[in-house]
Amino acid sequence: MDNNEWINKLKKMPSELKLSERWQSTFQQMGSYAAVGCVAGVGMSTVLFRGMILRAGMSALTTGFGAGMAYEKAAKEFEDEAKK
Repeated sequence: MDNNEWINKLKKMPSELKLSERWQSTFQQMGSYAAVGCVAGVGMSTVLFRGMILRAGMSALTTGFGAGMAYEKAAKEFEDEAKK
């Protein structure tokens, strides 16, 4: 890789400020999506299950679904930012 390619690659990289803001929004999304998943899981498990273990399992599962959705969305945003 010659110097011109290296300089162009450095110019395309996001600045630390953009990266910091992206991480902050990622963690906020992760928290909010996980909370929504947890609330939905508690509501569904209260209606569907009698046992505490099944209720806790359903709540944990839906919390994980919410966190996974936030992770997938953040990964896509990071990939899109890297392509710019």
